[in-house]
Amino acid sequence: TLLIVLLLAASLSFALIHRFHKPVSMVIATDIHYLSTGLVEGGELIRKVAAAGDGKITHYSAQINSAFLAQAEELAPDYLILSGDLTLNGAKLSHQELAQMLHRLEASGTQVLVIPGNHDVDAEYAIAYKDSGAEKAEALSSDEFMELYADFGPDVALSRDEQTFSYSVDSGRGLRIIMREVYKHLDKAESLEDVKSKLYPKEDLFNNLHEPTIDSRKTVLAEI
Repeated sequence: TLLIVLLLAASLSFALIHRFHKPVSMVIATDIHYLSTGLVEGGELIRKVAAAGDGKITHYSAQINSAFLAQAEELAPDYLILSGDLTLNGAKLSHQELAQMLHRLEASGTQVLVIPGNHDVDAEYAIAYKDSGAEKAEALSSDEFMELYADFGPDVALSRDEQTFSYSVDSGRGLRIIMREVYKHLDKAESLEDVKSKLYPKEDLFNNLHEPTIDSRKTVLAEI
């Protein structure tokens, strides 16, 4: 009888803890395409490229992202999640500057979580925009990305994939945050339902990835 009472008490305690967790607050952004001002000279070329582009290239990238991070600091969420394409074309200088800005945000109390996108690592098209023409800039490698952004996810992860930048973080409030680097192997990426059933069947998950998985794309197409 005592064992039954203890088990019931434990179950009730777990249910109450899960039910009355303080909500997890987040600011979420993707494709911020940060471009260092050090990679822009004059401005004529970048304006021409921006005018002919799809909107992700802008002469005011640094200012826009600085304002965004300042607003995030004012909101003071538990987490800032950046789900890929952190920089415009994977230039190392852009990554280094962005990482410094993210460190300042973390110092204010917000945990930053990032994953890379297809514009972030080993980019052959990392360039500097000069009025004399486009010049090749130094790109960031996959290993350098791992090292530069280690504080923003992997170092606080509850678990991680050693082959990619994928990891999971326990919020401590009944929610596991999943950050998945899948853009290089979309054909092998599992759906969230598969991940949950295989690894976290009893947990609430918040899934983040830069590209939808094939299963997700099929679902969207079916709905359309």
